[in-house]
Amino acid sequence: MTPQNILTIAGSIALLIGLFGGGVKAKEIEIPKISIWARIFSSVVGVVLIGIAIRLPNPLPSVEPPTSTPISIAEPAPTQSQIIAASLTTAPPIYLTDTPIPKFAWTVYFEIEFKEGYWKPGNNSYQIVADCPDIEFLGDIDNRIEFSVDENAQLFPDTVVEFHFFGIPSPDNTEPSLSSINPNQRTKIILGYTNIRLEQATQAVNECQVRTIVNDKWTLQMSPIGPAPEN
Repeated sequence: MTPQNILTIAGSIALLIGLFGGGVKAKEIEIPKISIWARIFSSVVGVVLIGIAIRLPNPLPSVEPPTSTPISIAEPAPTQSQIIAASLTTAPPIYLTDTPIPKFAWTVYFEIEFKEGYWKPGNNSYQIVADCPDIEFLGDIDNRIEFSVDENAQLFPDTVVEFHFFGIPSPDNTEPSLSSINPNQRTKIILGYTNIRLEQATQAVNECQVRTIVNDKWTLQMSPIGPAPEN
């Protein structure tokens, strides 16, 4: 209970005594009758107490306890060793050679290999289709090459005969190109991008789609090899 409430109650009791002059009995409590001067004094005291209670300031409002503000803990800055390790994992491949590599001296090959017996006797064909839309100097190219498979054709047992974009070169250079292949010959279809920058070679490996169409029926994906310095 606040002092303001206590003064108000006491002043009210004193004012009631002054007005009614006592003679009040409630259960075991009895207020005897008092004289006129005592009633006047009691009324004055009651008015004064009530006036003091009215003039007292209101009690201070309850103050809420301060709320705690979360403090974010900043992550520690990476150390120099961590920065170096991260740069090493994302750096492009480095080729160590005795001599510097010229700017346009990189190559990328796409190829697919076939075991002996893959090509059946008779007329056969292959076509290389390369799709490199965003690489400078490497446009879309395609070319269809026809050749025959003959059991009497020369066999190169220790060599893989390469099928190039413009034809089938002879492994022993006895003739410009081969027109027939032995069915027991190991072969591979190959397409090479040469004399390009390292950035172009890397982009070719990641983005180019190179396929071969065999006998106008089957479309096979060719795998990239490289980039590597030009020999």
